[in-house]
Amino acid sequence: MEEPCWATEIIKEVCLAYNRRVPEIVWRQRKGVHTTGSTQRKKERIAITLGTDTIDHKRVLLHELAHYLNESENRGHSKEFWLILRALFIKYDCLTDEYRQRESRYRGSSLLHL
Repeated sequence: MEEPCWATEIIKEVCLAYNRRVPEIVWRQRKGVHTTGSTQRKKERIAITLGTDTIDHKRVLLHELAHYLNESENRGHSKEFWLILRALFIKYDCLTDEYRQRESRYRGSSLLHL
């Protein structure tokens, strides 16, 4: 699947702002509702599988970019990760109360930082 047009500009802007090379991003489509993603930071590779709920698409991309940009020793869902993600969500208008609640169900510590 080709990279969605809306994503290209976001990826370039984010990587430029953080002085990082644009990673290889593999895009897939699925029939399920939820969008999923994974990041292999050392390989500079992100995989995004787009679900049918389009609201998730940008949020998952930004989530995976936050993993890619996080240079702290703790590269999981650390405080540094959540702070990067929060900044990206504010910039790209994705930070909503609904999303905060959803992330808190996924990772309780997210509420401390989002």
